[in-house]
Amino acid sequence: VDTSIRSVAFYYKRDQPLASQTDEVDIGNAASEADHGYTYTGLAWSGYLTDEYEGDQDDIFVSDDGRRFNAFAGSRSSFSAAIDPCNVGVLLRRRMDYILPRQEAEVFIDGVAAGLWYDAGSNPVHRFRDSEFLISSALTRGKSRVTLDIRHVSSAAGWTEYRYWVHTLAPTVPSDLLDLSHFQACFSG
Repeated sequence: VDTSIRSVAFYYKRDQPLASQTDEVDIGNAASEADHGYTYTGLAWSGYLTDEYEGDQDDIFVSDDGRRFNAFAGSRSSFSAAIDPCNVGVLLRRRMDYILPRQEAEVFIDGVAAGLWYDAGSNPVHRFRDSEFLISSALTRGKSRVTLDIRHVSSAAGWTEYRYWVHTLAPTVPSDLLDLSHFQACFSG
């Protein structure tokens, strides 16, 4: 039987990116940690891991140094990061060791609760994974630097971190007039 199959793909291009990386914290790199005021308590392990990400390129090995924290209250890490003050939020991305299930932490921005960062499941075969946490513009707007406090709260598993990437979300057309003055200030410099 002859079958004719066709498909259509749509590509929506934007002149300006919706997010840009504004900072990166390389855990285990003394210079990067010092530049970001990185501190921690409750350490269980520190060292290198060579493994892969799951997915189409699961045969490419990545090596990175990082830390694993104990699964108890009081275990935490903290650092500061640069962001663009003309933002509509921040996306925090973390490279983690996905061998530990149910990694959970409370995130605070400049001392204010931003939410719960939770990763369910685990993968003992392809251990590296990137996890993302979205931070509201109510906690970041108008600031060029924020302090992030990651309080590890899981009683079932620890918390792992190898690298943090900080992406500032770019403003788009204002959705209401209440934000108009902020966007005008951002676009006019």
